[in-house]
Amino acid sequence: MSKENNLKALKTYVGFTNRDKPIFDQLIKEVVLRTFDQIKIEAEKNQICKRKAVGAAILEIDLEKELVTHFMAINGPSGEKNECSNIVGACGCSHAEPRVIMKYLKRHRRNGQVKTILLSTFSACVNCANIIVDSNIIDVVAYEILADHWAVEPHNAKAMLDRSLHHWTKQQIEEDIENNLIKNWLLKN
Repeated sequence: MSKENNLKALKTYVGFTNRDKPIFDQLIKEVVLRTFDQIKIEAEKNQICKRKAVGAAILEIDLEKELVTHFMAINGPSGEKNECSNIVGACGCSHAEPRVIMKYLKRHRRNGQVKTILLSTFSACVNCANIIVDSNIIDVVAYEILADHWAVEPHNAKAMLDRSLHHWTKQQIEEDIENNLIKNWLLKN
């Protein structure tokens, strides 16, 4: 399918002309909001880090197959024999974002017309922002909670993502009645 036909099909699919099918951008919004709830529940239910329960998910949106697939992970110590020390900044736990990226990369290879959203219950630290950008598989990042230090030097993960990717909060997605964030992102080549 040509780029022009893909765009035409996508415009139809996201609800510009086809009123019979559920509007795709609305469906994605519902999946995003439901997944935020799921990752929070999973992180709290399976919490192994003594400091904080954080979950992350990657939503893979296959525009050709009309399919949304998700991959989830929570933070916690790496390996079966390691434990969280409960020391701020050195508890020994891997963060949820790199874990879900590694899980995605191990199980899947992107091909076709696919877009990805990384969802996280908590905003990324600088290291996780680096991993998100360096992975080159994430198109958009969305957070439920923004840390107070997220946009403050030297912990300015927000500036890194501003220069590299779209990023939204759960609240912005909820308040976007017209689904313009998702709609415009889906239409961007």
